[in-house]
Amino acid sequence: MQQIFNFIFKNSHRLLFLLLLGVSLVLTIQAHSYHRSKIITSANFFTGGIYERINSVSEYLNLKVQNEELAKENARLKSIIFNTKDTASIAKIDTIKGVKKQTLLCQK
Repeated sequence: MQQIFNFIFKNSHRLLFLLLLGVSLVLTIQAHSYHRSKIITSANFFTGGIYERINSVSEYLNLKVQNEELAKENARLKSIIFNTKDTASIAKIDTIKGVKKQTLLCQK
């Protein structure tokens, strides 16, 4: 406790300067709209950067969940593909009845 009082007495001029500087900045910001808008813009820029970094970290931590969901979807799609019959080779039915294939003449 004695060290705290010694620090305050030793640095009383600096602490008084910082206190008066803070009071003057607050009064300037409250009195002038230009300074207020600059402070608000700077604060928005600063908090936006913090939120962006927090969001990127949470997205990175969420990648494991997304990876598991994609693996399940891939497994489901592979089971659908490999369990169905091949629909690309549909049996062709000849619509001309009574005519054999050998009797047809093809012209090139």
